[in-house]
Amino acid sequence: MRVLVVDDEKVGRNGICFLLRELDENFEIYEAENGKNAVALLQQISFDILLTDIKMPFMNGLELSKESKRLQKELQIIIFSGYNDFAFAKQAIQYGVSDYVLKPVDPEEFREAMERVTANVTERKKLLEVKKQLYKIESNYYLQQYLRQGTAADLQKAGEFADISLWQNCSCLFVAESSAPIFAEDQQWFRETDFQQSLHCLVYSLVLQDTRAAFLLGQPFPCSRRMLAQTAQQYLEKRSGQPVLLAFSGQLSGPEELTKTFRGLVRLLGSNADSDSHLLQLEAAAKPVHPDKALLTQMFEQLQESARRGDVALLWKSFYDMRSSFLETVDMPVNAADKFSASTTLHLLWNTSATDSDSRSAVLEELYRAKTLPQVCALLHQSICAYERNSRIGQDSARADVNMVKAYISQHYDEDLSVEALAEKVYLSPGYLSVIFKKETGQNLNSYIRAYRLAQAKCLLETTNMKIVQVCQKTGFTNVSYFCKRFREHFGTSPHRFRMAENENE
Repeated sequence: MRVLVVDDEKVGRNGICFLLRELDENFEIYEAENGKNAVALLQQISFDILLTDIKMPFMNGLELSKESKRLQKELQIIIFSGYNDFAFAKQAIQYGVSDYVLKPVDPEEFREAMERVTANVTERKKLLEVKKQLYKIESNYYLQQYLRQGTAADLQKAGEFADISLWQNCSCLFVAESSAPIFAEDQQWFRETDFQQSLHCLVYSLVLQDTRAAFLLGQPFPCSRRMLAQTAQQYLEKRSGQPVLLAFSGQLSGPEELTKTFRGLVRLLGSNADSDSHLLQLEAAAKPVHPDKALLTQMFEQLQESARRGDVALLWKSFYDMRSSFLETVDMPVNAADKFSASTTLHLLWNTSATDSDSRSAVLEELYRAKTLPQVCALLHQSICAYERNSRIGQDSARADVNMVKAYISQHYDEDLSVEALAEKVYLSPGYLSVIFKKETGQNLNSYIRAYRLAQAKCLLETTNMKIVQVCQKTGFTNVSYFCKRFREHFGTSPHRFRMAENENE
């Protein structure tokens, strides 16, 4: 706690400072020899407690108390006085004095007075911290809504709870993600102020999930965005002790770009979940593309033909072809004809699946409320997944798909592999592939790819004289330090020590 001691007599100040140091508190003590100097300090520094004598030149203790309360209304004040009457006590209370001690100061009386005011300070700080947390929770809720939906109402509502000037002047957006719950409430390693100091620029952090957080940055930047992103990624990994994938945007010109940029960064993270590069840059948004309604109609017809045939692989191919053809038109509106085509596709899927009537009605209601193509695609994706689950019979089919994926990994492990890319190779949804792969192998797809690459790296270290950086690149890792870290975790030693041990054994 920060304490200001005011007395025109040096002996008096020394005595009070001595008593303060005798207490079991870690006080940060300042001194002033009169009220005028005390006011000057109060204008520059925030204090928790003011200890002042009543009789001083320029300004007496009561006048100082009144002015101090005007400057810092939460300040706790103790006055040392020779007056022992009700009138003085009443006047002191009116001026905002918390307590007063009669002179000459009795150490025990002083200790009791200090215990009372320090308890008040502690309680106030606790209450303030609770209010700040509630304030942060409220503002974060509406800011998350704004990131996901982009409505002006959400931004306005957030402004009622927080200073959103940084959001309105945000120049760059980071989204960080980890496979571990590093941003969970019980994790105490992250401090926004420390993060700001590390990046040397203004940062607003927003925890979205236990495994994901967004960071909004305001100018001026001390270096390029890529260097900032690299610093942020390294900070998060070092402090959390977990691998962190970070995607960053280019220059943003206003808050209206935040929603689209956020969605782009999340898609970028999802499509690169298996990448060994932990730093991803979102390319500049493409210019608006005029939607080709004739092409969309043709795509719906292909989707319906795939549904009629009952071919799951062809069905997924038709769906991905349609979605990728209109990837750039993220806000493409749909009309009644589009919804009718989508409805026809859904009924064809339902003809061969055990979907109950209530579920069908709910999906149709969502379809007719949909306004954009991505909303329609989400409903189609959900229904194709259900159709796929009902269509696949037995474990042999799933095992064959998993074996096909494993064979592809064995031939292309040095390339950039993602769950989405592998799912397309066997015409499955990424989610379904992840489920059957874990069921068949006992480990998730990302872990399998990493373990396979590490096994190949171990083989190269044993059988070739390739440099470690070459082994890293040859096995699909793009970051040498990350490769070494994973190798050490997997085999219990670094690549360099492993090779040295192999040479000694020979």
